[in-house]
Amino acid sequence: MKNYVRWGIVGTGDIANKFARAVGNADGAKAAAVASRRAETARAFADVYGIEHSFGSYEDLAAFDGVDAVYIALPHKYHAPYTEMFLRSGKHVLCEKPIAVSAGELERVRNVAAERNLFVMEAMWTRFLPVMAEIKRVIAEGVIGDVLEVSADFCYNNPDHTHHAFAGDGDGGSVLDVGIYGLNFALMFLGEDVRQVQAMARMENNADLNMNALLQFGNGAVARVSSALALEKPELGYIYGSKGYIRIPAFYGASEFDVVTDGRTQTRAVPFKGNGFEEEIEEACRCILSGKTQSDIMPPERSMTVLKLMDTIRSQLGIVYRET
Repeated sequence: MKNYVRWGIVGTGDIANKFARAVGNADGAKAAAVASRRAETARAFADVYGIEHSFGSYEDLAAFDGVDAVYIALPHKYHAPYTEMFLRSGKHVLCEKPIAVSAGELERVRNVAAERNLFVMEAMWTRFLPVMAEIKRVIAEGVIGDVLEVSADFCYNNPDHTHHAFAGDGDGGSVLDVGIYGLNFALMFLGEDVRQVQAMARMENNADLNMNALLQFGNGAVARVSSALALEKPELGYIYGSKGYIRIPAFYGASEFDVVTDGRTQTRAVPFKGNGFEEEIEEACRCILSGKTQSDIMPPERSMTVLKLMDTIRSQLGIVYRET
């Protein structure tokens, strides 16, 4: 029985490079192939990371029987269509966030995965960072009391408005690009019983440039999530309790956090393995090698909950995506 998963990398951009660096450092994983739209681009990428096989089309990789699973690192609007294509070709799929641009797209992906009895997971790396488990342990010990509120800001200012994140055709907007991290963060610590959502944003070309959303949970707790493509803010996550609070710098990729109680601050370091992608890759490999079709940490239903929230936010903002 093989004790590692042979991975194919779909795409050669920045995120694909980060995955390629991590997969070589992850237990139970081996990069076996890469695909791009141009054969020379794929070959150059393969040479950098010592990957044996390269392909000049994604369809050629789908037809290749030398990989067990693929990691999809394409622009957002291609995530669901190519996830479906690779599932239909018999490959397990780890898809970069968001796994789809709407709940409807994800429902189709889930159906295909179920039909083929294959593993599929959204690569929401924040969920797998060791620091998150440690924060949950601190909260469970009652250090900050009852959790009453969460806030998360993931905001950056990209001067290049030709970037696909600014597109209004189903690929862009700050909610889809980085707001998804704040929504996941809020649900990690407040649960998934969201009763009310209120969102506002600054808009351009059917895309939200910066957005703020308030979420009310069934237990009365509140979350505030902000995201931006064209506005810089400190990228902080806070978990406020009845006896203190937790502050997480760059919460989406954190390796430390502060616990503040009685006016005193204690910093706790919880480093990840390499660049932060290893933990999610290892989870996918464990699941695939053990025959599981979904992760307990990030099952498709969890992705569905967040996508439904994003659907609601976009509806309130008047954003309409043309699904592929």
